[in-house]
Amino acid sequence: MGMMCFFLLDTGATTISVPERVARQAGLVPGRTSRVTTASGIVEVYQTELASVQLGNIRMHQVQAHINPHMPSDIVLLGMSFMKNLEMTQRDGVLTLRIPSE
Repeated sequence: MGMMCFFLLDTGATTISVPERVARQAGLVPGRTSRVTTASGIVEVYQTELASVQLGNIRMHQVQAHINPHMPSDIVLLGMSFMKNLEMTQRDGVLTLRIPSE
């Protein structure tokens, strides 16, 4: 079983953004650097790939992410590199995520 962490759903984020401290605890390997635009401005991050990401019974493998050394908390931003494959429905204050049926 992998590491568990808290996340914030961020549909405005292109990829999953992992705080540097959480990335170290998870043993993520920082890759090449790139610059991204955040709510706080332009910052330098490190590319990485997550072997798997699981949310409830939804699991995806080889998900693109970046390690962000500028994040002040340990909350992961769950961005569109994970969310783009899901169907989202909001009704009466409840957000339901599911893999679309084929």
